[in-house]
Amino acid sequence: MVLLGAVAIGYLGLLSLLYWNQNALIFHPSQRSSAPPVLPGLVAEELALRDTPEGNGSFHAWHYQRLGAKKIIVFMGGNGSCMADSADRMAWLGSHFAGSIFTFDYPGYGRCSGTPSQASLTRLLERWVAHISGPLGYRVADITFWGHSLGAGVAAQVAELDHLGGLVLEGAFTSVAERAQEIYPFFPAQWLCRHPFEVRGRLSATSTLKILIAHSPADEVVPYSHGRALAAALPRARVRFAELQGGHNEAYRAGEASLLSALREFQPGDWREGNAAQNKQPE
Repeated sequence: MVLLGAVAIGYLGLLSLLYWNQNALIFHPSQRSSAPPVLPGLVAEELALRDTPEGNGSFHAWHYQRLGAKKIIVFMGGNGSCMADSADRMAWLGSHFAGSIFTFDYPGYGRCSGTPSQASLTRLLERWVAHISGPLGYRVADITFWGHSLGAGVAAQVAELDHLGGLVLEGAFTSVAERAQEIYPFFPAQWLCRHPFEVRGRLSATSTLKILIAHSPADEVVPYSHGRALAAALPRARVRFAELQGGHNEAYRAGEASLLSALREFQPGDWREGNAAQNKQPE
């Protein structure tokens, strides 16, 4: 009995550790900062929003405007990267996408104030969408969300997804809670998760949104089965699937041919072959 009691106490201690330390397990803020890299054909500007009307903190974003273009991609990165880490990604999008590009740092990342959480990331994305469709002058129907890894979970939380021009999910999970359960099978991780970032359920609730899911069988962070499960949960008429190559962070380049082919079917006229190799930025 003493042994069983000790085991039970140890198990409860580990549960408590998982619960109270999950922010550190989910969010790995990069605090690097830099000016937006120069991209051919695009005019770059750095934007800032105050964290609150009376606050001294701020949130930061990069807007790459292609003069005359009506469409824009809002790119959301993974849990360990910030804008300063995304130069290569911005170069790739700038080379292939015929419109403008927007990306932003999460709370607590880069030079942004605040603490990352599902709620704070969702609120910030909604504020930036209001800015993009307000002062920047883009129509919501011309906005495409592109979420990579955690960014896919952020993108899926926004209300009224059906009003968007499209959604690209790369290396996406069905939910953080389900992925946590896979990683910690001997604990009720799914029920302890305070930041579930539900994706499959959110997408299933849409009715008109066009969705492209891109995933690599070699993804070492989010299993390929998650991407396939997301695709299976949606009507075939609204979803396309691109099978990529390579690991979690380099699959968009390693599987570029498949990805670009799917993108040109997904949004005809908006994507081109380009020459991303010439525009590759240093990491």
